[in-house]
Amino acid sequence: MLFKDQKKYVSSAVSSLGKSFLILTFTILIFWFNCSFSAFARDSGIPEDLVKAVNFFHKGRYKKALKAFESVIRRDPNTSEAVEALFYTAECLYALENWAGAVEKYNNFLNRSSKQDTIERLVPHFAESLVKTGNLYEAIQIYGDWLEKYKDSTQAKKIRERLIELNHELAENLIKKKKYHQAKDILDILLQEKNIKNGHILQKQLAECHFFLKQWPEAINVYKEVRSRNPEDTLQELISYRIILAGFAQKTWALVLKEAEGFLMNYPKSSLCSEVIYLKAWSLYMSGQYKKAVEFLFSRPEFTPILDMQKCPRVGLFAR
Repeated sequence: MLFKDQKKYVSSAVSSLGKSFLILTFTILIFWFNCSFSAFARDSGIPEDLVKAVNFFHKGRYKKALKAFESVIRRDPNTSEAVEALFYTAECLYALENWAGAVEKYNNFLNRSSKQDTIERLVPHFAESLVKTGNLYEAIQIYGDWLEKYKDSTQAKKIRERLIELNHELAENLIKKKKYHQAKDILDILLQEKNIKNGHILQKQLAECHFFLKQWPEAINVYKEVRSRNPEDTLQELISYRIILAGFAQKTWALVLKEAEGFLMNYPKSSLCSEVIYLKAWSLYMSGQYKKAVEFLFSRPEFTPILDMQKCPRVGLFAR
């Protein structure tokens, strides 16, 4: 037992020693890197305050790094070092979640930088700062410019997915603002993407745009496609009702009659039933089926008590 305990103790000691050695080695390497970088910077003529700022930044001490970079800019704002410091002030503000401040500094850097890879450095932090401050158009533009220039990059797929997400968000915002033409154009483009996520949601929104733009045939076609592809969708009832309204608006009575019959059969307890009943009755009337219109209304138990010729002039119209 004693031997086993000693063996266990020695093993534990060696393990602890190994961990301590690794930590010590890692610490020495970091110290060596910082010293070497500082020495390299001095030999290369890089200002010491810029070296200090960069060291703070890479250690994650963003508040101190921000002050140090701002000091570099104040010292001589017209140097290339100042332009580089400007970029890092934006990066610090991004890390500190000061989105508005980051956007301002990124824009300043963008206006002053002459490097060819500028757009590459602005993704994703500048673009995401724009998103956080509600500037979706600008964020989409930044991501789009990046994707056009670096379409073969390993990051291209990820950037494309983010671009699709932002365009969808923009379309939703435009729908809320009732800017249906603009939203429809964006949704049309998005639905051309292969294997797009949440395609059924995009289609429903496209159908809504067509509906509110009074583009009845297009609305009906897209609504029907959405309904056939997603039979379990909780909005099936509303979609069917929209098809009936669109059909009524474009005076396709046969469509209204067919859809109304299906609606009343599938959703007998819906709060929209009374409206669908009247739309069906009017469609019968407008298609010259006057007697059927009256018979249909009287066949509905919920309407029979109030269908009096004197109290309901519309029934009188049907019976002419």
